[in-house]
Amino acid sequence: MCRRSLPPSGFGRIEHTVLSILLGLATSSCGGGDALGPFLEEGRASTISLGSSHSCALNESGMAFCWGANSSGQLGNGTTTSSSAMPTAVVGGHEFQQLAAGSLSTCGLGVSGAAYCWGSNNTGQLGDGTLSGSSTPVAVAGGHIFVQLTVGENHACGIAIDGPTWCWGSNHFGQLGDGSSTVNTANFPGGKPHPVRVSGDRSFATISAGGYHTCALDYWGRAFCWGSNDKGQLGSEFSGTQGDHRSTPVRAGLFNMFVRISVGSSHSCALDHRGAAWCWGSNYQGEAAPPSTRRPRCPSGTAAIPGT
Repeated sequence: MCRRSLPPSGFGRIEHTVLSILLGLATSSCGGGDALGPFLEEGRASTISLGSSHSCALNESGMAFCWGANSSGQLGNGTTTSSSAMPTAVVGGHEFQQLAAGSLSTCGLGVSGAAYCWGSNNTGQLGDGTLSGSSTPVAVAGGHIFVQLTVGENHACGIAIDGPTWCWGSNHFGQLGDGSSTVNTANFPGGKPHPVRVSGDRSFATISAGGYHTCALDYWGRAFCWGSNDKGQLGSEFSGTQGDHRSTPVRAGLFNMFVRISVGSSHSCALDHRGAAWCWGSNYQGEAAPPSTRRPRCPSGTAAIPGT
């Protein structure tokens, strides 16, 4: 057990760390020179999102541009050219307000609230009801109007304007949150290719999808997570042993209130109203440890249990 090594309020706390970091907007920070210059100069990039091996950004007009790996069409430029070192325009003429890049896919939130995705679709992560990949944006099925999107390893989620949260794609560990965990079949290998509603009557204010789990904050600032918990990344009272996943939202941090949350492959972090960051889950590389020591608060793979 690692409870005694934690601060009284629970999570492993990171002092003097800002959870959200603005990445890559200055071309001088890129080791490869000014390849992004024509797009990113003069403050024309309004937002940016990073996937496993590709990046996407919006300019101030809502046009989307992507660069990097493209073997699955995740750049959205109508090709599957292996890669592009220059930003290429996402085709289709859509005006976006948000982008979310995942492993081999990307999703964009249109100004109307409609969701579009492109790239790999082997587990239904494009949400269009098929398993066919697309190198151009396709509409997410269901006609939902979203206010936020997030993309994980092979799944995606969106918060709808009328309250419910919807997820689609890979669901091996219950990361879609609908109370099920999909196993491989001939037709749908481990995923759901159309949005399914996250269980419960909670309305979430923000959401973040990771490797095989998802976390969200409600309007009170309470954190809820679902999906894989093999490293304790759900931050709940569960032991964090292999296979201990949850297919419906569970509370993370019984006495903690947060303003932002972000999840990685097997760990999660959240920011409280004082600006302190709290992390839980995998700590093999020090990803949940205080940056001053970079040493795990708990044995590798053991959850730092919140609220204890």
